[in-house]
Amino acid sequence: WTHESKSDAFFGMEMPIDELTTVQLSGKCYLHGWISHQFEGQCDHRYQLIAEARRFSSFLLVTGSITASQIFEPNDAIIVQNNDEVILPLILGTFPLSDEFD
Repeated sequence: WTHESKSDAFFGMEMPIDELTTVQLSGKCYLHGWISHQFEGQCDHRYQLIAEARRFSSFLLVTGSITASQIFEPNDAIIVQNNDEVILPLILGTFPLSDEFD
């Protein structure tokens, strides 16, 4: 199950680059979500994030975590430009069952 939502409201986030540098992120907000259901006995699927740049264009693809309501902590980044295609395998985990918390 996938979900996409766009908001025209202003959302400001900060992305620290190092101890002295922080980038302010603002603009339209796009939220992409995905829920994967897996039942006992089903095979484990492999998923990928694929990013493609058009001719004469470029963008910065940043992966990371939202650690607070307005803080994005980057883990990795790559410049995608001029017909590049980047394929990143997604390493996914599952949430534990409620009885596993006891």
